[in-house]
Amino acid sequence: MQYRTAGRSGPRLPVLALGMWQNFGDTTQRDERREIVMTAFEAGVTHIDLAPEYGPPAGAAEAFVGSLLAAEFAGRRDELTIATTVRGIGNAFAAGLDASLGRLGTTYVDILYAHCPGDTPPAQVAAALDTAVRAGRARYAGIVGATAERTRRIAQAARAAGTPLTIAQYEYSLFDRRAEGGARSGEFKASVIDECEDHEMGFAAGSPLFQGLLTHTYRTGAIPEGSRAAANESFPRARLTHQNMLRIISLEELARRRGQTVAQMSLAWALYDERVSTAVMGIHTIDQLEENLAALDHLDFDDAELSQIEANGARAGGCVA
Repeated sequence: MQYRTAGRSGPRLPVLALGMWQNFGDTTQRDERREIVMTAFEAGVTHIDLAPEYGPPAGAAEAFVGSLLAAEFAGRRDELTIATTVRGIGNAFAAGLDASLGRLGTTYVDILYAHCPGDTPPAQVAAALDTAVRAGRARYAGIVGATAERTRRIAQAARAAGTPLTIAQYEYSLFDRRAEGGARSGEFKASVIDECEDHEMGFAAGSPLFQGLLTHTYRTGAIPEGSRAAANESFPRARLTHQNMLRIISLEELARRRGQTVAQMSLAWALYDERVSTAVMGIHTIDQLEENLAALDHLDFDDAELSQIEANGARAGGCVA
């Protein structure tokens, strides 16, 4: 496993993190979930990314990790970097964090993300994070889902409050490059990643496989039984277009020449910019985990490979429809 420091003085994170969005709730056998977590941990994936909504049902993923902390990781809490995301401001934020810590059975999280929709006042986001860190309920402060402009404004407010932001998370993959900026106009003209660098923060790439589209699973345009698209309405089925399938087939050909699967190449691409501290994987099976881990064997790209990816991915600042 390779590790990168989040920003100037944040935690050292494995370049691949374990995200628990949809497969670590009560609908999956506990033994299967446990095997994935322990196998990942043994491979050096010590960073777990959570949110109160993760399950299903909501809260189940945090409760599951809490059960592991009480048993498998008893006395080893400091070997894990646990992140969760809380919504709201003021009392609502504090109550949300209370609930998450209760499910986790721990007194603190390592990274506390504030979810930052466009109407949340930056000073109030900064104050909520500052209060949590000063109370010892979080070690580091971060934000999720903020555009470049909001990242800048919240980072400035957080520094003024006395608890600088450590990391920002935004969706980032070769099919979703909004975080890079570069759009001709609109909210993604500026770069979230550049703002993170300017404010000495790390950057976490969310959904680096574009909710599973950047795998072999959907290459025919069909929805296989047991896939995320079949099991969860959150998968945007409108993305299963003929044009996107052609893009994936072209990317598979390039990946094959590199000795990789398209998923492995996509993870390597997400990590190619070393300002990306970690890429958050969504894992459903041990086989998927092992496939993704093998991406670390080949993280380099030559100019011709990058050009072919550029022709088949999203434009800078954009997202494949």
